[in-house]
Amino acid sequence: MSKSGITHGSDIQNVQVQVPVEIQGHVSQVVQAQNAVSIASNTWNNSQFIDCAGFDSVTVNVTVDNISANAYVEVAWSNDGVNIHGKTLLTSGMGAGLQGTYVAPVGLRWARVQIKNQDSAAARTVSAMLNMKA
Repeated sequence: MSKSGITHGSDIQNVQVQVPVEIQGHVSQVVQAQNAVSIASNTWNNSQFIDCAGFDSVTVNVTVDNISANAYVEVAWSNDGVNIHGKTLLTSGMGAGLQGTYVAPVGLRWARVQIKNQDSAAARTVSAMLNMKA
């Protein structure tokens, strides 16, 4: 029996074919959460709420005028961009230097970076970037 059509007479039964997989591009967005903010001794500083809709994780990068300064760094999560509905603690505070990079999965649509200066004697100047990744 003769074959015709696009196979040009070839028998293509029982052939294993690897189907190509489309790789989606990765999306990211960087937002300045705090910019050279002076945080008084033993007090908190909160960024504005930042919309994280469509992103899977956030990376918080913190710089400070004294890299050995102790602090709490956390992300507060919100459903509405107004009220806090949960938190992710990124550093424990005592014995942990403030400067660093911290990663967390997106908890809710809105995120706010919160930093507490644990230095009992001096204010600290802090900047924080929030990098959202999909």
